[in-house]
Amino acid sequence: EDNKLLMTGKVFEYLPTGTELMGIGPVDGSAQDVMKTANRNSIIDYSDKESMKQRIQSAYHYWNQHGKERKHSGDEYKQFAASNITRQLARLLEDLVT
Repeated sequence: EDNKLLMTGKVFEYLPTGTELMGIGPVDGSAQDVMKTANRNSIIDYSDKESMKQRIQSAYHYWNQHGKERKHSGDEYKQFAASNITRQLARLLEDLVT
């Protein structure tokens, strides 16, 4: 229950790589919101072994057919870039001070 609001910084590191991600955690948590907003794969629940298996098989089949990993081409992740988040935080702080 407590994990819904927790999110590892790795999510923000992995998004710009464009590689397919497999997040495992609460499907109604903060990480799911970020993945959805960034137009990436949804988070898989800890106990959903079948979805984990399907995601791995799908990635393997793509790699086997194309000789490379599947890449995400969208740039929706950019709103989560450190420079963008820092800019937003600075604006919020300026609003508080003024």
